[in-house]
Amino acid sequence: MNLTPLRSLLKQGYSHEVCVEILVETSRIFREDLSNRWYFLLLNRVFAGITDNPDFIDADTAGPILEVLSHWALEGIDAIEQQDDNQLISAANQLTEVFCAIP
Repeated sequence: MNLTPLRSLLKQGYSHEVCVEILVETSRIFREDLSNRWYFLLLNRVFAGITDNPDFIDADTAGPILEVLSHWALEGIDAIEQQDDNQLISAANQLTEVFCAIP
């Protein structure tokens, strides 16, 4: 599983187009037969929520939140690559917590 394209997308600045590309990439990955594909489904749903949120049309509003979400998304990817299930669950929990706090 090549996570480099997803990692590159998560490191980019906010734009609606980048979020859509993240949706496409996570959709491709969570369809693979992987034990941790649930994490990519979580990422997919988080970024679907971002793209559907009319408050995030403005990059100034979305940028800071996307930075935090991307940080935790990357932490989860690192955990998958290191096969660290505890770190993966922690990153998923943090990602969910940040996403659920979005008004």
